[in-house]
Amino acid sequence: MPYTGSLPLAFTLGGPELLIIAGVIVLLFGGAKMSGLMKSLGSGAAQAKKIHDEVRSDIDGVRDTIKGEVDGLLDPRSPEASAEEDEED
Repeated sequence: MPYTGSLPLAFTLGGPELLIIAGVIVLLFGGAKMSGLMKSLGSGAAQAKKIHDEVRSDIDGVRDTIKGEVDGLLDPRSPEASAEEDEED
């Protein structure tokens, strides 16, 4: 079966399903442990966002460096392009 880009209806979560899941979590962990659990989830999400931002920044830096080098090679007035033309002669 070809991939259509969306999840089948059986794997979607709506409001009622999320409420049932939240109720089960409260029953399993109890009200007292929920604050600690939510704090842990929040700090984990913050750490994941920080790592995501760092990786994105690194990727953007490498992309900009490569773009600058390619633009320098394609610009006929650049010293690199002049050196390559001299080597060809």
